[in-house]
Formats: sequence, C-alpha cells, structure tokens
Amino acid sequence: MKIGKLRVPSSRLVIATAAILAASHPALTQSPYSILAKWSIGGAGGWDYLAVEPNSHRLFITHGSRLEILDTSTGKSVGAITGFKGLHGVAFDTAGKFGFASDGGANEVVVFDRSILAKVASIPTGANPDGLLFEPKTQTVWAFNGRGKSATVIDAAKRSVVATIPLPGKPEFPAADGAGNVFVNIEDKNEIVRLDAATLKPTATWPIT
Repeated sequence: MKIGKLRVPSSRLVIATAAILAASHPALTQSPYSILAKWSIGGAGGWDYLAVEPNSHRLFITHGSRLEILDTSTGKSVGAITGFKGLHGVAFDTAGKFGFASDGGANEVVVFDRSILAKVASIPTGANPDGLLFEPKTQTVWAFNGRGKSATVIDAAKRSVVATIPLPGKPEFPAADGAGNVFVNIEDKNEIVRLDAATLKPTATWPIT
C-alpha cells in the first residue's frame, strides 16, 4: 500500500493511519497523533490506494485482484469485490450509489454498486490507469494512466469516455478541489499539473525542484 511514498509489504497490511481514524474521531485533531488500533489483512497481492466511503463506516482498499472493504469501527472485513487484474485507485460518486476502481492490469475503470458490492460496468482507459478521482462539479471520473501518460475522463452517468488528455509524463496521485480544478503530480518530471474539469485542458504546471 502507498501512504505518500510508504509501501507496506504485500503479505500483510497493517492500517494505523491516524488521518483515517480521525475521520471518526474529530477530537484527535486537537491532540498529537497516536495509534488507536492495528488491523491486519492477509492474502496475496500488492496494496495500493485506500479511501473512506462518505457518510459510512467503510474503508475500501485496493489489494491486487480484490477490493477489500473494512468496517472502520471494528477493523473487520465486511466484504470484497473480486476478479480484477491489478487494482490501483478507488473513488465514489456524490449520489451515494456507485464506486469506481482503476484496474491497471485490464486497462479499464470498473463501476461497482456500493449497496450490493458488485461490478456493474467496465470502461476502457489508457494504459495502466492508476490514480483515480470523482470530480463533483462535472460529475466525471478521472483515471490517470501511468504508462499511457494521460488522463481518461469518464461521464459517470453515461459511463462513457468524454476525453483522453495527454500529460507531460507519468501521473501518480490526483486530487480535486471541488470547484472544477483537478491536480496531479507527474512523478517522473517532478511537476504538478492543474487541469480544468470543464474545458478538459491543462491550465498550469508547477515544477518541484
């Protein structure tokens, strides 16, 4: 799993991320971070991104060919979605109905139903989709293609690709500001790129020396 640039061995996952736990315990933000619990998950395969589902107590973790779902109150598994070739990112729509996962091994984004934890659709992307986000203003899903050096933008309602945006290098970890701007770091160029979700064009590039 990547937390920043930290990688946890694939044979065992230990989640002790105070930032995640703080979502359920706001009082933690008023005091120094501390470890509240350690959760271990077995199984084969590597780990990558993780995300807390809004308005719930569920944590979604990409784990090789599986999307693991844990209860953030107990750390226990509440389910899994299987059959992927190499998971990376996970994101959620704002309607509370569907989730999205980037399957880098299959070069696609998979849509899943959050109520029954089952796949409902798959959408082709560029090569090796990695980081993933849902952009709320345009209701689009953005898959950042590592080997493809591009971003695939998907209309969440129609489940179709609306654009493929070339990038100056290999994208890694994206973020959205909720106001229509999308940001992503270009890890092999030491740059951050800002993109306009409405025009689907880059609007700024900042080097990180």
